[in-house]
Amino acid sequence: MDIEVFLKERVTFANNFYEQGCKPFKEIMELIEQEKTPYEPVYDESGEPQFIHEWLEARDGVESIGLAAVSMLSSSLQLYMNEWLNRVEKSSSPFNRKGSKGWFNALKNCMKNEGVDFSACPADLNAIEQLVLARNRTQHAEDITSNTISHRALELAKFPSPLFVDPQDQALSYNWFGQPRVYAGKHQIETISQEILDFCDWLEHEYRRIYA
Repeated sequence: MDIEVFLKERVTFANNFYEQGCKPFKEIMELIEQEKTPYEPVYDESGEPQFIHEWLEARDGVESIGLAAVSMLSSSLQLYMNEWLNRVEKSSSPFNRKGSKGWFNALKNCMKNEGVDFSACPADLNAIEQLVLARNRTQHAEDITSNTISHRALELAKFPSPLFVDPQDQALSYNWFGQPRVYAGKHQIETISQEILDFCDWLEHEYRRIYA
Protein backbone atom coordinates (compact mmCIF):
# COMPACT_ATOMS: atom_id res chain seq x y z
CA MET A 1 0.00 0.00 0.00
CA ASP A 2 1.36 3.40 -1.00
CA ILE A 3 0.67 5.21 2.25
CA GLU A 4 2.14 8.50 1.02
CA VAL A 5 -0.53 8.73 -1.68
CA PHE A 6 -3.29 8.44 0.90
CA LEU A 7 -1.53 10.96 3.14
CA LYS A 8 -1.44 13.48 0.30
CA GLU A 9 -5.13 12.92 -0.43
CA ARG A 10 -6.03 13.59 3.19
CA VAL A 11 -3.92 16.76 3.30
CA THR A 12 -5.56 18.01 0.11
CA PHE A 13 -9.00 17.27 1.53
CA ALA A 14 -8.23 19.20 4.74
CA ASN A 15 -7.13 22.22 2.72
CA ASN A 16 -10.23 22.10 0.51
CA PHE A 17 -12.41 21.67 3.58
CA TYR A 18 -10.92 24.84 5.05
CA GLU A 19 -11.31 26.87 1.85
CA GLN A 20 -14.91 25.86 1.21
CA GLY A 21 -15.99 25.77 4.84
CA CYS A 22 -14.93 29.36 5.51
CA LYS A 23 -16.84 30.87 2.59
CA PRO A 24 -20.30 31.34 4.16
CA PHE A 25 -18.85 32.84 7.34
CA LYS A 26 -16.54 35.18 5.45
CA GLU A 27 -19.48 36.28 3.31
CA ILE A 28 -21.44 37.28 6.42
CA MET A 29 -18.47 39.25 7.75
CA GLU A 30 -18.04 41.07 4.44
CA LEU A 31 -21.75 41.92 4.20
CA ILE A 32 -21.66 43.40 7.70
CA GLU A 33 -18.47 45.36 7.05
CA GLN A 34 -19.84 46.70 3.76
CA GLU A 35 -23.26 47.42 5.33
CA LYS A 36 -25.09 45.40 2.71
CA THR A 37 -28.44 43.57 2.91
CA PRO A 38 -29.49 42.11 5.29
CA TYR A 39 -26.99 43.95 7.49
CA GLU A 40 -27.84 47.52 6.63
CA PRO A 41 -27.45 49.69 9.76
CA VAL A 42 -30.46 51.46 11.22
CA TYR A 43 -30.63 54.55 13.39
CA ASP A 44 -29.33 53.77 16.85
CA GLU A 45 -28.18 56.15 19.60
CA SER A 46 -26.42 53.51 21.68
CA GLY A 47 -23.11 53.99 19.91
CA GLU A 48 -22.54 50.23 19.85
CA PRO A 49 -21.40 48.68 16.56
CA GLN A 50 -24.41 47.19 14.84
CA PHE A 51 -24.47 43.47 14.08
CA ILE A 52 -21.38 42.96 16.22
CA HIS A 53 -22.81 39.73 17.62
CA GLU A 54 -23.40 38.36 14.13
CA TRP A 55 -19.91 39.42 13.02
CA LEU A 56 -18.25 37.76 16.01
CA GLU A 57 -20.21 34.56 15.46
CA ALA A 58 -19.10 34.50 11.83
CA ARG A 59 -15.49 35.11 12.86
CA ASP A 60 -15.73 32.25 15.33
CA GLY A 61 -17.12 30.13 12.50
CA VAL A 62 -14.08 30.85 10.33
CA GLU A 63 -11.73 30.06 13.19
CA SER A 64 -13.60 26.87 14.07
CA ILE A 65 -13.22 25.65 10.49
CA GLY A 66 -9.50 26.32 10.76
CA LEU A 67 -9.23 24.35 14.00
CA ALA A 68 -11.19 21.48 12.47
CA ALA A 69 -8.69 21.43 9.59
CA VAL A 70 -5.86 21.35 12.14
CA SER A 71 -7.43 18.28 13.71
CA MET A 72 -7.71 16.61 10.29
CA LEU A 73 -4.07 17.31 9.48
CA SER A 74 -2.86 16.07 12.85
CA SER A 75 -4.88 12.87 12.50
CA SER A 76 -3.58 12.35 8.96
CA LEU A 77 0.00 12.60 10.16
CA GLN A 78 -0.63 10.20 13.04
CA LEU A 79 -2.24 7.67 10.69
CA TYR A 80 0.68 7.91 8.28
CA MET A 81 3.31 7.43 10.98
CA ASN A 82 1.48 4.44 12.39
CA GLU A 83 1.21 2.89 8.93
CA TRP A 84 4.92 3.52 8.38
CA LEU A 85 5.64 1.51 11.52
CA ASN A 86 3.11 -1.18 10.61
CA ARG A 87 5.22 -2.03 7.56
CA VAL A 88 8.22 -3.00 9.69
CA GLU A 89 6.75 -4.07 13.02
CA LYS A 90 7.42 -7.64 14.11
CA SER A 91 4.61 -9.43 15.92
CA SER A 92 7.15 -10.83 18.35
CA SER A 93 8.44 -7.35 19.21
CA PRO A 94 5.68 -4.72 18.92
CA PHE A 95 6.53 -1.04 19.12
CA ASN A 96 5.70 1.00 22.20
CA ARG A 97 3.63 3.70 20.52
CA LYS A 98 2.65 5.58 23.66
CA GLY A 99 4.66 7.88 25.86
CA SER A 100 4.41 10.66 28.42
CA LYS A 101 5.38 13.26 25.80
CA GLY A 102 2.56 12.40 23.41
CA TRP A 103 2.09 10.24 20.35
CA PHE A 104 4.30 12.29 18.01
CA ASN A 105 7.41 11.88 20.14
CA ALA A 106 6.54 8.24 20.89
CA LEU A 107 6.24 7.37 17.19
CA LYS A 108 9.42 9.28 16.41
CA ASN A 109 11.24 7.24 19.06
CA CYS A 110 10.00 4.02 17.47
CA MET A 111 11.37 5.19 14.14
CA LYS A 112 14.67 6.24 15.71
CA ASN A 113 15.07 2.71 17.02
CA GLU A 114 14.68 1.51 13.44
CA GLY A 115 17.49 3.76 12.26
CA VAL A 116 15.68 6.94 11.19
CA ASP A 117 17.98 9.94 11.71
CA PHE A 118 15.74 12.89 12.54
CA SER A 119 18.71 15.26 12.72
CA ALA A 120 18.74 15.11 8.92
CA CYS A 121 15.02 15.82 8.52
CA PRO A 122 14.37 18.79 6.20
CA ALA A 123 10.91 19.50 7.65
CA ASP A 124 10.30 21.82 10.59
CA LEU A 125 9.70 19.35 13.42
CA ASN A 126 8.93 22.17 15.85
CA ALA A 127 6.08 23.32 13.61
CA ILE A 128 4.75 19.77 13.40
CA GLU A 129 4.89 19.41 17.18
CA GLN A 130 2.95 22.68 17.45
CA LEU A 131 0.32 21.20 15.14
CA VAL A 132 -0.17 18.29 17.52
CA LEU A 133 -0.35 20.59 20.54
CA ALA A 134 -2.82 22.90 18.78
CA ARG A 135 -5.03 19.95 17.92
CA ASN A 136 -4.92 18.78 21.52
CA ARG A 137 -5.95 22.21 22.77
CA THR A 138 -9.00 22.24 20.47
CA GLN A 139 -10.20 18.99 22.04
CA HIS A 140 -10.04 20.31 25.60
CA ALA A 141 -12.01 23.53 25.82
CA GLU A 142 -11.99 25.12 29.27
CA ASP A 143 -14.32 28.12 28.97
CA ILE A 144 -18.04 27.59 28.37
CA THR A 145 -18.50 31.31 27.68
CA SER A 146 -16.30 31.38 24.58
CA ASN A 147 -16.03 29.56 21.25
CA THR A 148 -12.28 30.21 21.11
CA ILE A 149 -9.40 28.26 22.64
CA SER A 150 -6.31 29.86 24.19
CA HIS A 151 -2.75 28.62 24.16
CA ARG A 152 -1.28 27.44 27.43
CA ALA A 153 1.57 29.41 28.98
CA LEU A 154 3.69 26.25 29.14
CA GLU A 155 3.45 25.72 25.39
CA LEU A 156 4.15 29.37 24.63
CA ALA A 157 7.27 29.16 26.78
CA LYS A 158 8.47 26.22 24.69
CA PHE A 159 7.54 27.89 21.38
CA PRO A 160 7.86 31.67 21.95
CA SER A 161 7.14 32.37 18.27
CA PRO A 162 4.12 30.11 17.79
CA LEU A 163 2.80 29.23 14.36
CA PHE A 164 -0.85 28.86 15.33
CA VAL A 165 -1.68 32.42 16.35
CA ASP A 166 -3.41 35.34 14.69
CA PRO A 167 -0.76 38.08 14.24
CA GLN A 168 -3.48 40.61 15.08
CA ASP A 169 -4.34 38.92 18.39
CA GLN A 170 -4.07 41.64 21.02
CA ALA A 171 -2.82 39.14 23.59
CA LEU A 172 0.48 39.06 21.70
CA SER A 173 1.10 42.71 22.60
CA TYR A 174 -0.89 43.31 25.77
CA ASN A 175 -0.47 40.68 28.44
CA TRP A 176 -3.62 41.76 30.30
CA PHE A 177 -5.67 40.13 27.54
CA GLY A 178 -4.43 36.70 28.61
CA GLN A 179 -2.94 34.07 26.31
CA PRO A 180 -3.38 34.34 22.52
CA ARG A 181 -6.00 32.20 20.83
CA VAL A 182 -5.17 28.98 19.06
CA TYR A 183 -5.66 30.11 15.47
CA ALA A 184 -5.34 28.47 12.07
CA GLY A 185 -5.91 30.68 9.06
CA LYS A 186 -4.95 30.12 5.43
CA HIS A 187 -1.27 30.82 6.11
CA GLN A 188 -1.09 28.36 9.00
CA ILE A 189 -2.99 25.62 7.15
CA GLU A 190 -0.85 25.92 4.02
CA THR A 191 2.40 26.17 5.98
CA ILE A 192 1.82 23.11 8.14
CA SER A 193 0.42 21.13 5.22
CA GLN A 194 3.68 21.61 3.34
CA GLU A 195 5.69 20.65 6.41
CA ILE A 196 3.69 17.43 6.72
CA LEU A 197 4.20 16.60 3.05
CA ASP A 198 7.95 17.30 3.28
CA PHE A 199 8.21 15.25 6.47
CA CYS A 200 6.40 12.23 5.09
CA ASP A 201 8.23 12.38 1.77
CA TRP A 202 11.50 12.31 3.70
CA LEU A 203 10.29 9.39 5.82
CA GLU A 204 9.58 7.45 2.63
CA HIS A 205 13.18 8.04 1.56
CA GLU A 206 14.34 6.91 5.00
CA TYR A 207 12.24 3.77 4.69
CA ARG A 208 13.86 2.89 1.38
CA ARG A 209 17.32 3.72 2.73
CA ILE A 210 16.94 1.49 5.77
CA TYR A 211 14.99 -1.42 4.31
CA ALA A 212 16.14 -1.51 0.69
